[in-house]
Amino acid sequence: MELSSPSPAGPALPLPALPETAAEAARCAPLHGPLGFPAGLPGFSEFRSFRLEPLGPAAGDFLLLACEEEQGPRFIVLPVREPAALFGDALVAEAAALAGVEPDELCFLLLVTLVPGPGDREAFVNLRAPLLVDLRHRLARQLVLADARLPLRHRLERRAAA
Repeated sequence: MELSSPSPAGPALPLPALPETAAEAARCAPLHGPLGFPAGLPGFSEFRSFRLEPLGPAAGDFLLLACEEEQGPRFIVLPVREPAALFGDALVAEAAALAGVEPDELCFLLLVTLVPGPGDREAFVNLRAPLLVDLRHRLARQLVLADARLPLRHRLERRAAA
């Protein structure tokens, strides 16, 4: 599914607008529990029932999106704190209209990829294909955005331990 993207003439995109604390991620907290993907996920279309769970205190704001089937896929995701700051007001409104809900009933999640890095693993998020979660109906889908300025692999910076 492809949606329009923020205007290329607009300001540079702040990359990424991710939650800095658990409190900032609280807007997406109600989605913990079962989620339906009516169309599945690209490459995993046969799997439609997932569950979103916290990974635990040591994982910060990262969440686990696990298929409810025993041998199904599992993904690490990260909620977007301010979708409009990252994707633009128009795209958020368009996504809400597509889902048939108000913008404040949506949560954008970014798929996380872990790859070997110097000394440890590095984490990347896909900004061009976020997951859109309709909090009211507990349904989700992956959006593929046309904006080439949004990278498929945006490296996450490590945060210093508190």
